[in-house]
Amino acid sequence: MDETLRQFIRTCNPRGTAQTALFIGYHLEVIEARGGFTAREIRGGFIAARVTPPANPSDVLGRLQKRRLVVLLEAGPPRRCALSQQGLEIASARLNEIGWFASVAPERTEIVREISEKLHQDVMSVADEAERDFIQEALACLHPAVNAYRAAVIMGWSAAVYNLRNKVMAKGLAAFNTEFQRRFPRSKKVADDLNDLQEFKDRELLDVCQGIGILSPSVKKQLEPLLSLRNGCAHPTGVKPEIHRVKAFFEDIIRYVLSPRLQA
Repeated sequence: MDETLRQFIRTCNPRGTAQTALFIGYHLEVIEARGGFTAREIRGGFIAARVTPPANPSDVLGRLQKRRLVVLLEAGPPRRCALSQQGLEIASARLNEIGWFASVAPERTEIVREISEKLHQDVMSVADEAERDFIQEALACLHPAVNAYRAAVIMGWSAAVYNLRNKVMAKGLAAFNTEFQRRFPRSKKVADDLNDLQEFKDRELLDVCQGIGILSPSVKKQLEPLLSLRNGCAHPTGVKPEIHRVKAFFEDIIRYVLSPRLQA
């Protein structure tokens, strides 16, 4: 495998450390079918290719991420990354120039299929009817013929909020109202039934759910960036999440909220 990577990098003839890291990432993710890579794996790729590795591979990946050539899959540790659609297109264009004739499906069909299968496996058999409706709509948004990733994120978050509101009802609105007033003493809002919970901001819901023991501090911390992504997708901010980010979003929603095995 080292010889294959060495020959691959020699054939691609990348210019500079960042471009070398990009092609090593392509080899790891696509040719070796690892689905992504870490900074440690990138460093190992440099060594395998007999190219002097960067002093800080994480910094190199960070620069590629800022250029939108790499996306973050898992915050880690270790941080796991993958090539963005743009990064894949750049690598594929270079491979085509040297006669490899690589192609990249615009919809990243294999990743979309993986997301759909995981959602069906982890959620569809355990969610209640309303949650199933949200996820089914999200699945429809992810279909390659639709390619509506922002809508999928919005619907996925709606499933999480619906789930948390039901957990609040099971815990008791008295506990919810008491904790809400403790955290937001200037607010006049009170929840008397399930519908009233719609009046509370999602960030307030997360705060109170932590306060009454529905979410642990660590789980709430994991959910906060998911809410930020949802807000970016729901408003005219120009946010267009990569399919890898959408995949990670749904995995976290399943792991931290929708899974019946959740341990808050």
